Amino acid sequence: MNDKIDTKCLFLFATPVITVVLDNHEALSASLKAKIYDQEKADSGLQKSNFGGWHSKDDMMAWAPQEASTLLHTAIASITPYTSDEHPAGKRDFEFDANMWANINRKGHANNGHNHPGCLWSGAYYVDSGHEGDNYVGGEFIVEDPRFPMNAMYMPSLVTRGQDNKPQSAQHSIKPKSGMMVLFPSWLRHSVRPYLGNKDRISVAFNLMVNEVTD
Repeated sequence: MNDKIDTKCLFLFATPVITVVLDNHEALSASLKAKIYDQEKADSGLQKSNFGGWHSKDDMMAWAPQEASTLLHTAIASITPYTSDEHPAGKRDFEFDANMWANINRKGHANNGHNHPGCLWSGAYYVDSGHEGDNYVGGEFIVEDPRFPMNAMYMPSLVTRGQDNKPQSAQHSIKPKSGMMVLFPSWLRHSVRPYLGNKDRISVAFNLMVNEVTD
């Protein structure tokens, strides 16, 4: 019997989650913070995935157009290398469309698990993460492995090993930082753990859609 079995493991179907820290984000965030607080006073906001906190309407591009344009430019430049058009007729021309809204989370506020139907990419930008020194403030951004229910339904304690040879988790957490943008496919289920800090956590969220240019 030959003990030298030729075994290969292919790690397939990876999900891209991109983090970008914007250069010189302080001025952008200061301008955004002022406009977001003004909008909170003028608009009672919406109740969507947010558990507490303030969620603006998705019209932020109307009341913060310059700042929104800067964020969307960064987002589009960041996702483009990870987006490919495989149409049989060849690469097509697209225009990006977007909607954008602001969030303010205060102590104890969180966001329930959800995704963003009808969109291609989604993202969040942290105007102020609320972190104070080394104190733990919670509020991690959580993305869920969409394959998780398959193993869990059979034997929850058995998980596969990843490319790093470590057991794979059903969730991955990202610790927000001021000036950081997180980008992910819109179908990826995500949530925000309860924020425990004493400052306001201020963020901007957005969706990116594409329209084919036919002219």
